[in-house]
Amino acid sequence: MLECVHAGLSNCTALAYKENLNFTTVDFNAIDTFLVVDQVAYQDAPLYYHVDSRVETTGSVQQQKAELELEKSGVLRASTTRLPYSPITTLLDLLPAAMAGEKVFLTLTRYNTTFANPDVFTVLDKTAENSALSPASVAEAADVMLRVLLPPTQNADENSHVTSVNRSLVEQLWGCFTENLHCNFLSAPNEVADFMAPDYSVGNMVDSRITDTQAAIEAALHRIGWTDVARSPAVPKSLRIPHGDWGATWEQDKDWMRLHNDSRYDLHVMSFWRGNIGARSTMVGSETVSLIFLILSITATISLALCVHVCVRK
Repeated sequence: MLECVHAGLSNCTALAYKENLNFTTVDFNAIDTFLVVDQVAYQDAPLYYHVDSRVETTGSVQQQKAELELEKSGVLRASTTRLPYSPITTLLDLLPAAMAGEKVFLTLTRYNTTFANPDVFTVLDKTAENSALSPASVAEAADVMLRVLLPPTQNADENSHVTSVNRSLVEQLWGCFTENLHCNFLSAPNEVADFMAPDYSVGNMVDSRITDTQAAIEAALHRIGWTDVARSPAVPKSLRIPHGDWGATWEQDKDWMRLHNDSRYDLHVMSFWRGNIGARSTMVGSETVSLIFLILSITATISLALCVHVCVRK
C-alpha cells in the first residue's frame, strides 16, 4: 500500500497519480484505445462489448467508430452500464473527463452482465473445469480486436485482404499455456524436457528472478518477434511521493512478497460507484489463519461486551 492511502483515496490520487498517472512509466496520453479482453475462450457463447456510461455520455468519434466496427463483426452490446472490473476502470476513474472523452474504452467478453466463470483467478479456479474452452474462440475474439484496432479504410474494396489472426499460432500458444510450458513451440530443436504445467498463481520477482510461467511468456514474445521485451515493476521504486515514508512502504512490500509466495490473492480494481472505492486486494489465506482470526474476533467482541456490562453496573 502506498503511504498516501492512510490519508484517504483523494489524497492518494493527488500525490501518487496526479493527472498523468505517474505511478507507472506508461504514457497514457499517447494511447488512444484501451481494450480489455476477458473470458473470451468459452465456446458456443456470443461475444459482447461493454461500454461505461461515463464514456457513452462524452464518447469520442473514435469510440463510436469502434462500437460500430464491433457491431459489424456481429458482437452484441452488453446490458451493463459499467465496465467489468479491470485496470482500465481505475484509469477511467482517474483520468480527467476531457482527456477520457478523447479515447476509446471497451471491454470484449463472452458474458452479458456477469462473469461466465466467477472463480477465474481465485483459489476456486480448477483446470479440470476448462473443458468448455477452445483456441478457436480466442482466435475469433482476436480477429474482432484486430478489426477494431486496424479498421478497413473507407476506400477499401470488399474483396480486399482483411487482417486476421494466425490461427495455427494461436493453437500452438494455447497448448503451451494451458497444458505444457515445455512445448515444441518454446523448446529448442531436439530438446527433451520434462512436462511442466503452467501455474498462474500470483508470482513475485525475488532477487530479479521470475517464475517459470513468466519466463515462458517472455520466451513466447521473443519467439513471435517481440524482441524488445523489458520487465518493469507496476510501481517503480524510483517514484517518490511527497510527505510520505517511502522506505517504510517498501519494507512493508517485502513482507507482503514473502506472504504472497505461499498464498494467493485477488486484485479487485473497482470503479467509483458506492463511495470512494479504489483498488483493493483481498488476501486468500489458509483455513487455519481464518479460524484463528475468527476466534480472536469473537473473543474481542465478548470481552468488549463484558467491559460494557461491568461499566454499566457500576
